[in-house]
Amino acid sequence: PYLRPGDKIVVNRITRRVALNGAVERPGVYELLDGENLKKLIDYYGNGFESLADLSRIELYRSVTGNHDSGEKLYLNEQSYVDDFKLICYDEITISTFEDLKPVVFVEGAVTNTNINTVTDTNTNTNLVASTKIAMRFNNGEDYAFFVRNNKDMFTDVSDLENAYILRGSETIPVDLSKMLYDATYYSKIEIKYNDRLIVPFKQFFVTVSGAVYSPGRYPYIPDRTWDYYVGLAGGFIKEKNTMDAVTIIDLNGKKHKKTEFILPEMTIDAKANSGLYYFNQYAPVITTILSAVSTSISVLAVTGVIN
Repeated sequence: PYLRPGDKIVVNRITRRVALNGAVERPGVYELLDGENLKKLIDYYGNGFESLADLSRIELYRSVTGNHDSGEKLYLNEQSYVDDFKLICYDEITISTFEDLKPVVFVEGAVTNTNINTVTDTNTNTNLVASTKIAMRFNNGEDYAFFVRNNKDMFTDVSDLENAYILRGSETIPVDLSKMLYDATYYSKIEIKYNDRLIVPFKQFFVTVSGAVYSPGRYPYIPDRTWDYYVGLAGGFIKEKNTMDAVTIIDLNGKKHKKTEFILPEMTIDAKANSGLYYFNQYAPVITTILSAVSTSISVLAVTGVIN
């Protein structure tokens, strides 16, 4: 009604405020009048069930029970709805949906849950070493090619699409996700099964550092870095072995590259052991030992008269 001069507005305390969530047309928090309960809440305030509402799984959380330990969960069904189950203030009703009962496929490895409809996520950080496990729902009869295309945002720059595979019990099924995503003529005949595990390996490039460094080995490739960055990762030069920062840089095809060029994936950086003093110190004890032995032999022979 329109307000008129002299009108008096009285705001009373609420008698029953309840929350309605889940598979109804109009979820929200509503104040019930006397005599209004579960059926009125759903039909009138919530505007009825959604088409996929599961009436056999209605949850009621009752925060005020009158006991010292308030808070209990009650499970209702369609008969409770028909009988117009009595509600009290601060009750929370949740209507489940049949969507929750869809089968699940697990996607693991070099994937992210950004911008996709996921159920669980055990690791929200996507980086070079962390692996993510996502549980995703699918429709019965759905094909892996359509599933992958519909969820392409879960793949990252380090996803090895060509070497992915499915674990189905004790069976391993290789799949080329790259063709599924980018080849319009490709059709997969692999149907998704309940509890499948789609494994997406990491595609990580490395650079090998060898020779006169403290920690030779393979190190993760980082774009736009020169040889000194990777030598630093390997602990630096062993100065007793290497002089003038001498290195040889070779790519996968055996071609040598200049020190001024950026390092590319799978290159090898060999720190030369070119110190003359290092080699002298390596062989000096052996030479000294040999000369001492020869000198001693000559002395013995001279004393015994073999050598006049």
